Amino acid sequence: MRKSILACVAAAALAATGASAAGVASGIGINRCGDLYNAYATASAGGQQALIIAVGQWAYGYMTGRNSEQPKANWKDLGALDVDSGAGLVLKQCASHPSLYVIEVVDAIYDALPYANVSS
Repeated sequence: MRKSILACVAAAALAATGASAAGVASGIGINRCGDLYNAYATASAGGQQALIIAVGQWAYGYMTGRNSEQPKANWKDLGALDVDSGAGLVLKQCASHPSLYVIEVVDAIYDALPYANVSS
C-alpha cells in the first residue's frame, strides 16, 4: 500500500513540474518524454499502472480538447484509443524520443488518427 501511495505522489509531482515548458499546456504534457519514461521504468508495478492511467487520461482529455477547437468535419476519431492503448503509444514514443515534450508526442498521435466523419 505504501508503494502505491508513493507512486501516486510521484505521478502527481511529475504532472505538476515544468510550469510553462510547452506553452499554455499543463499537467503531464509539459514534461520531457525522457522524464516521463524514466518515472515509468523505475516505478513499482502499482506505480506503473498509476502512470498509465494518468498519462492515458491526460492524453485523451488533451485530444478531446483539440477536437473541440475544430469544426466537426475536422474531428479526429478518438474511439480507436482507450486509456491504456493511448498511454502505451505515448510511453513507446517517449522511450524513442526522450528530448520531446509529452505534448509533442500526443500531438503527433492525434494528427495520425483518422477523421471521425461527424456531421454538423
